[in-house]
Amino acid sequence: MKFFVASCVLLAVASAQWAPKTGKEVAQIREDCVKEENVPESLAEGLKKFEYPDEEPIRCYVKCVSAKLGVWNDETGFDADRVADQVKQDRNKDDIKAEVEKCIDKNEQNSDKCTWAYRNLKCVMDKKLLQVESLIAN
Repeated sequence: MKFFVASCVLLAVASAQWAPKTGKEVAQIREDCVKEENVPESLAEGLKKFEYPDEEPIRCYVKCVSAKLGVWNDETGFDADRVADQVKQDRNKDDIKAEVEKCIDKNEQNSDKCTWAYRNLKCVMDKKLLQVESLIAN
């Protein structure tokens, strides 16, 4: 029981400390994930133009970036509240969150984690909720 209570307290503290990343932080995370996921140069060039083809290195890059942003968890997927905070800019957070929630699934397809993250992010991007160019302008 003590372990459970201590775990809950640690989780609450960790959650309370999360904050949206700055444009500079996002740019560094993107760069780090290109390297960590061994994204081929040809695909990495496309990422600079915010092109996300459905290919394994890109899917894993998406998961890497999302995890480092603190908006992705391998067990539960995207955190709609954090995604909304990260991308809202001057838009209403509740409206953004409601739309993000429509994109998030519980991985009923049993996809690998990279594919799951990519599928959910692709929906967010298709809904034009993620204004990616302005994320790295801060």
